[in-house]
Amino acid sequence: MSRVIFSLSRRNLLGAPIKGDWILDGTPEAKAYPLFETIDRGANVHEWECTRGRFEWHYECDEIVHIVEGDAHIKDLATGLSTHITAGSSVLFQRGSRAEWTVDRYIRKIAVNHVPLSPNLIFLRAAWHRLKRLFGKTERAQEGGLSGLSLAD
Repeated sequence: MSRVIFSLSRRNLLGAPIKGDWILDGTPEAKAYPLFETIDRGANVHEWECTRGRFEWHYECDEIVHIVEGDAHIKDLATGLSTHITAGSSVLFQRGSRAEWTVDRYIRKIAVNHVPLSPNLIFLRAAWHRLKRLFGKTERAQEGGLSGLSLAD
């Protein structure tokens, strides 16, 4: 049975230490709380916060973040490009990417993590959608929706 699930108040976040060899400067303290997970476990949403420090993060899945409070400087370690993110900013970190975070004081974000499908599953999903569109047009054609032609002819 499908249902709507709400999370209506701020939670007490739990310790979620950053890997020691990822920390580059300071003693950043991270906390997180899982908010939601999809039935197939392919996606989840967390609230996360961190105190001052500089660290690397290695992304094992796609992660979309929305900054709720605070700010940080993010450097893409593949390209060297960096930007300053603040409350209201959103960022997509693709699976396999690495970023250097510099948090001057504090940051809090909502993170949506998604495990990307394999290329074979992406192909099958696209084929399934094409078939659904094809059969959807066939049903409309039988109702006279496709140039008034009947498939019975």
